[in-house]
Amino acid sequence: MLIKYPTVFHITSGFLLVYLMVFPTWANGQLTYCEKLEKLIDLLDKYHVEPVASTEENSKIIFNDILDDLDPNGYYFLQPEIDELRDYESTLLQFPYTQACVFYKEVENAYGNALVRTDSILEELEKHSFDFNKNELFYYDESNPYESSSSQLYQKWRMRIKVRNAVLSANKIDTDSSSVEDLNPKDNIDDAIEYYRCRIMDYKLFPDKVTNKLENTLLTAYCYAYDPHSTYFNENQHDNFISDLSGESLSYGIELSNSKDGEIVIEQIVPGSPAWKSNQIHKGDRIVSVKLENDKEIATTCATARTLQSALVFPTETLIKLKLKKAEGTLKEVELINEILENEENIIKSYVLKGEGKFGYIGLPGFYTEWNGENRLGSANDIGKEILKLKRENIQGLIFDLRYNGGGSVEEALQIAGTFIGEGSLAIEKEKDSKPRLLKDPHRGRVYTGPLIVMVNELSASASEITAGILQDHNRALIVGNRTFGKGTGQVIVPLDFTLSPDQHSMSINDSTAGYVKFTIGKYYNLKGSTHQGVGVSPDIEFPSLYDKFTYYENDYTTYIEPDSIIKKTYYTPYPVFPIQELKEKSASRIKTESRFAKIDSSYDVIEKHNSKYDSLNLSFYPLVKLLLKTDELLLDYDQLKELKHSDFTVSTPEYDKVIYQLSDQKQKIRDKTINEIQGDFLLRETYHIMMDLINVNNE
Repeated sequence: MLIKYPTVFHITSGFLLVYLMVFPTWANGQLTYCEKLEKLIDLLDKYHVEPVASTEENSKIIFNDILDDLDPNGYYFLQPEIDELRDYESTLLQFPYTQACVFYKEVENAYGNALVRTDSILEELEKHSFDFNKNELFYYDESNPYESSSSQLYQKWRMRIKVRNAVLSANKIDTDSSSVEDLNPKDNIDDAIEYYRCRIMDYKLFPDKVTNKLENTLLTAYCYAYDPHSTYFNENQHDNFISDLSGESLSYGIELSNSKDGEIVIEQIVPGSPAWKSNQIHKGDRIVSVKLENDKEIATTCATARTLQSALVFPTETLIKLKLKKAEGTLKEVELINEILENEENIIKSYVLKGEGKFGYIGLPGFYTEWNGENRLGSANDIGKEILKLKRENIQGLIFDLRYNGGGSVEEALQIAGTFIGEGSLAIEKEKDSKPRLLKDPHRGRVYTGPLIVMVNELSASASEITAGILQDHNRALIVGNRTFGKGTGQVIVPLDFTLSPDQHSMSINDSTAGYVKFTIGKYYNLKGSTHQGVGVSPDIEFPSLYDKFTYYENDYTTYIEPDSIIKKTYYTPYPVFPIQELKEKSASRIKTESRFAKIDSSYDVIEKHNSKYDSLNLSFYPLVKLLLKTDELLLDYDQLKELKHSDFTVSTPEYDKVIYQLSDQKQKIRDKTINEIQGDFLLRETYHIMMDLINVNNE
């Protein structure tokens, strides 16, 4: 596959990435860690949009990130081992990286010893007689997590096993504390120990996994020093990252990965899949449990992301129940039915909201594209199709929902903005040592010209922020919701061992046994020269936040790229300004009378007060299980506060789609569930009324 050089270094963002096309320089055999490190730093210094200085401060960032990944809570290393490693914390960026290479060997030895010691502790705990009625408090000192001796570490693990045992027990019953007394404290103790020991056994059986983990951890820590979105992949990770789920088998459309603490998380959602259509599952969600329709639980005690992924492959249509811990801390229970993905006609689905006004609704979880197809059709094309369906319904306005949209292809984001704006400049891109470049939609013409509202929240990031920002800057859409995440950068993935000749006019992609690097190559700005990087897009009408107290924003990362501004001559004609102040006042008046917002605030305060009990945890079994169940109950109640039954409007599918749903009972079931979710979304209800206000004000 060939690509012209001028288009190599753009347009990427989020989980769908353009791959930099290069000719790799192959080494004889596998590269050593030191060779990889030198190539990595050289690559980042040459091409990263903001290379970092080789300072002691940045070296300490790398050191701390390594410890945070390998042992964030102090269950493996002892304090004397950390003290020895700390001798290197200021020297990890010193050229020619001799100290950094020695440091790798020191970490390798210390981590190997730590795994052996931990395995011995867990083996001893298998013989331990646990006292489940003992009232003892478990403290965690975040500022000093490491123990001084093996005996202290043994006690720390003993208490950790008791906590894990209670968690497993709580997961096996409903959030009804009256059934807690029926539990046998001993039933899950073996699984609790196995949960941790099986991961160490995996390393003992496959030593290469330890080497891969250490290399990945250390090299990724160097990437993190440049910015939080740059990372290193070994060859297997890269293959997993870019591989699609098979289109020839039934699938739920979720790709899994393991977090650094061993939990299984949603890494990616396949566009058009059951998970995508549910609009309830998002990247970063943690899997608490998986059950079949008969409530039989799929074992996850020793499961890795790959083994659970395999366990979720069924030859026939199968319903599963996922219990998820959301990024904002709430719990969500989602039902999915697997289906074949390859024949899906339209990935995006639109709906009609009919009440006093008749409006279209389109939700987009991510910006996707088909990079291997000749026509490279993606979300912009599918959005256009749905808009045409809605126009046949004679809608008076369109609500475009970008909440929870973590990004994707910036090219698609630009095309979608162009769908509503037409021709002209949309945004500006700036790469290292290059002049700012205007970004335009290559396809001229507007598909939709009517009233438009875009919904965003704290988890709208990257490409979704670009679209929202463009539409806001042009006065083409009213933006409602909450300040967005604040990621205004784009990334590429390249093989680690490559050369790029300045006079190279076309390049082809190859695999790399040395691994791959995803790094930040560009920054995005609006047509006035400012950026949403680190600050987010501020809505025209702000809702009381559901997640602000839970959310981790871009500028919360230690190494985030700080916002700046550029000067670039641009010419564009914005649409007439919205009557924002009048619309704000009308919305505020409704929100003031909506008790649900007050309930959410008070509910959060209850959760915060409840969570303070974890600062010093009583490990007596029954009180601990009740505490865990109460936490689940509060989080589920908090999530359900967002659901609202009302009669302000009804939700239906466009007439064009109704025949499709009639052909499949399963599709009807999924459609009906989605309609109920949309109907119960009280923030969408408020957005509906804002649209009604906008139309009425415009008609005055």
